[in-house]
Amino acid sequence: MTPYEGWYEKSPNVNHFKVFGCLAYLHVPHQNRKKLDVKSDLCIFIWYSATSKSYKLYNSLNNKLIVSRDIIFDEGGSLWS
Repeated sequence: MTPYEGWYEKSPNVNHFKVFGCLAYLHVPHQNRKKLDVKSDLCIFIWYSATSKSYKLYNSLNNKLIVSRDIIFDEGGSLWS
């Protein structure tokens, strides 16, 4: 039993937890793309943001760390498998 379960007498909600290292498709806003550009970038989920309700991603194409909430996760896929 966790302290949360002992105090509230119910299990905590962990639906927002994701598999580390899974593929994530980051939405590119329409202001940052042209007519025939892609609408999403392929990234790797690495961590949760400590300052907001968002996720930290690594984009291997341009070697950048990105913090965003507009993401679709593919927890079954991984770049390393």
